[in-house]
Amino acid sequence: MNGVGCVTLRVWPLGRYPGSMSLCLRRSVTLLVAVVLSGCRTEGGAAGDGGAAASTLTLGGWVPAGPDVAALVAVKKGDALADFIVESVGAVRPDGAIPVRLERNGTVIRLAVTLVPADDEPRAPAKTAKYAVYFETVTDGVSAREEDCMRACEALAEKLRTTEHRVPAPAGMKAPKKPGKPA
Repeated sequence: MNGVGCVTLRVWPLGRYPGSMSLCLRRSVTLLVAVVLSGCRTEGGAAGDGGAAASTLTLGGWVPAGPDVAALVAVKKGDALADFIVESVGAVRPDGAIPVRLERNGTVIRLAVTLVPADDEPRAPAKTAKYAVYFETVTDGVSAREEDCMRACEALAEKLRTTEHRVPAPAGMKAPKKPGKPA
């Protein structure tokens, strides 16, 4: 083969939607690919769409925040928040929350920003007119003390108060489900 040949590889991690990646070759090559995608998954796409919808392959299930989320939360990697450092801000998750991960000397706080629930259940540690800020169970480090988590929630809510009236809610955001109700 002279010129460029392109092939699309389909990736089906267990229990996830299919994703794809393209590989272009400059000459005829026999290609043997063994890919182990432990901890990888795709975001986007719909069940049964064969991967036709746009998909993003991610490691560990984390999709970085887009400009819409960044404009709303007004914090980015490296910023200080409640005596912690922002490690990452993610895109809106399938559950409708925006994840924010903070760290200080190995101690981790995981925050989730959602729309405020209509009846204030579950009750948020901090909220604004439109958004609720929760802290989540940490599975990737040492969990911070509850009072540090509460301060971080309030600090992020303060940032949201400065942006919520001029920045629309990113697509996919929703209020959390009531405890005890099916998802």
